[in-house]
Amino acid sequence: MKSIKRPDQYLRLRQDIWHYVRRVPKAVQHVEDRAVIHRSLDTDSRKVARQRRDICAAADDQRWHQIAPNAFENFHPNVIFKDLHQHAQSFGYAYVPAKDLAQRATLEDVIERIDAMSPLTKTPKMGRDADALLGLVDASPVPITQALNIYLSEIALDEQSGKSPEQLDAYIKVKRRAVANFVKINGDIAMREITRDHAQALRKFWADRIHPTDGSKPMSGSSGNKDLGFLRKLYRRYFEHTA
Repeated sequence: MKSIKRPDQYLRLRQDIWHYVRRVPKAVQHVEDRAVIHRSLDTDSRKVARQRRDICAAADDQRWHQIAPNAFENFHPNVIFKDLHQHAQSFGYAYVPAKDLAQRATLEDVIERIDAMSPLTKTPKMGRDADALLGLVDASPVPITQALNIYLSEIALDEQSGKSPEQLDAYIKVKRRAVANFVKINGDIAMREITRDHAQALRKFWADRIHPTDGSKPMSGSSGNKDLGFLRKLYRRYFEHTA
């Protein structure tokens, strides 16, 4: 079931700032410690608020899908993985895949993680706790186009704060152009598969257009620098974000 059916669903304006306000559905009230979710979206722009509302709603739907799969949308496995990573941190542990846990952790470490799930009752929350603390979900490869979506929706919210809708559109357009050029040359490959060869291929792509040898009109070096600069930033901040 798609949770957002109206343009301003879950949005409320308070003192010129938009908020995400959503009542917890009955299907998951037994695992939530609140009746209403209330988050400031830190913007007075309706358009920006809708974009940030979509992010909040998707995160809530994903969490609730684990409890009531027939009532809420499912998402890409990497969204689940990020949720479990954060859930493990809420217990004071890092998320470690089960195979790495088996190789590196001591028996005492594993027992401590199991004890953190107490009381051992068979509930949907218990299953999520086990997935997070015992590393039972593996991350799927994240292609660069998906990494860009994560960058725009999670990592770079500070860069988008205070921008008008027109400025935000221009900001996003430049980022999407850089990734589109990369994909045109190298394909939509996984972030962990990107090598120096892929970067060199992109530099050659721009060098051929800035200094053409076929008589065509040269392109501005500024566009090439913006593309390369953003892709370096995307690569660095994505892995900082997912570490």
